Amino acid sequence: MQIKLLFLVFILAIPICGYSQIRIAKLNTSGAAFGVVGLSFEKVQKKQYSWQIGLNYRPNMNGPSSLLDRSDEGFNFSEGKSTLMGLHLEYRFYTEKARKMETKPYFGLFSIAQTIQFESTHDGPLKTNTTGTYPIETSWIRAGLGLEYGVQWILKKRISIDWTILGFGLSWNQIQSDLFGDDSLNVGRFEDLIAGTPFIGNHLLYKRQEEDYRAESTFIGVIPRAGIKLGLLF
Repeated sequence: MQIKLLFLVFILAIPICGYSQIRIAKLNTSGAAFGVVGLSFEKVQKKQYSWQIGLNYRPNMNGPSSLLDRSDEGFNFSEGKSTLMGLHLEYRFYTEKARKMETKPYFGLFSIAQTIQFESTHDGPLKTNTTGTYPIETSWIRAGLGLEYGVQWILKKRISIDWTILGFGLSWNQIQSDLFGDDSLNVGRFEDLIAGTPFIGNHLLYKRQEEDYRAESTFIGVIPRAGIKLGLLF
């Protein structure tokens, strides 16, 4: 349902952006290196201002064990996978000189909305000095606003190379994570293990529920932003 909704917003936005001097469809090449399919559509007004809408989707894929391995801390990574869906909107200001140049620096305002589902399992020590499994399922929703700087090159009036060099913003985040197991789990040690996970680790403090442990947190975070897109003018 979430995928269909994001695609519907993206498709409906294209006709709205159609009355422009320049239209550019783009593929997020930097995200593709991490298995993310990213599509964007930009309309340029007066060759100096533009709106851009983009959609990112990462299907349910296994995560690289090198990023999740904690064997040096006594927990061996067993398996992990994640799904990502996101929508972003931008309003860009190109420099006046960029109207006549192939190199077009810009400043922009951006907003994002993302939902991430993550599952992983580690094998580690229990309170009883034996080894057991620590399976978790995490849902992470975030929305934010920020500023960005980048350069877009237009080659032969047909090809676009769009490099967002640096972006930074603030985000609202909501996390719910379930850790499955009984009272034999060494929850405190597992919390210390994941505390170093970027952006969310120190927010996962589990409390005992009827059949599992649950961590819930709402907080303000930061959004780093950078990437390269290849596009086609039409």
